[in-house]
Amino acid sequence: MFVVFPSSVRMRDAEEIRVWTESLSHFAIVQWDQSCIVEALLMSRGFTDPRHLAKQLLILREHARSTLDVSIRSLSVYESLFSFSALKAVINDAASQLALRNIDHKRLIGEAVLRYFSVRVGETQLKDLEAIVKSIFASDNETGLQARISIRPDLQESIRVAARALHFIPRQAMIDSVSSLATALTSSVSTVLVGPSGVGKTTSYQVLAKAFELSPAFE
Repeated sequence: MFVVFPSSVRMRDAEEIRVWTESLSHFAIVQWDQSCIVEALLMSRGFTDPRHLAKQLLILREHARSTLDVSIRSLSVYESLFSFSALKAVINDAASQLALRNIDHKRLIGEAVLRYFSVRVGETQLKDLEAIVKSIFASDNETGLQARISIRPDLQESIRVAARALHFIPRQAMIDSVSSLATALTSSVSTVLVGPSGVGKTTSYQVLAKAFELSPAFE
């Protein structure tokens, strides 16, 4: 049994519900992380890699929220811009383009975000949002591709082995993230991972440290 609740549900309430439903099956998982709901929406509409895309979309929303909060004076307007209904509208808009345009799904989501906000915020705010969308969605593909091309094959394999050794599933999104971090660090570039709790910042450092330990190039 998998029970999903929005993030407004308190942990104590979720734990009580878990106890109530536990007798209905062998186990019950209660999840109040909104990313699971967004991931389910993306998956139901046919998007690839919905888990990674859901995290990116929620990161984008938090960045946009912090950037636009000073500019939007009306509390009701501000709340509606970042509501769960707004996320659903963006996903539905992007999904309507899936069959029509053979382009990267992250780009479709980014464009849908800009269309949604283009009729709801001013020109200055929209330009700020465009920069955020580009940094989160557009550069993600470029960084991941660059990392896969430039990273040493033995180190990339060490990243996969390290992920398994630390009991993580070496998904491509994780490989790209750790590879990008490795590229930056081995090029003597000062690097700081940013993002809300749960996006994998600590995991990336842990996997990379283990990969360096395992890779012959860094013995």
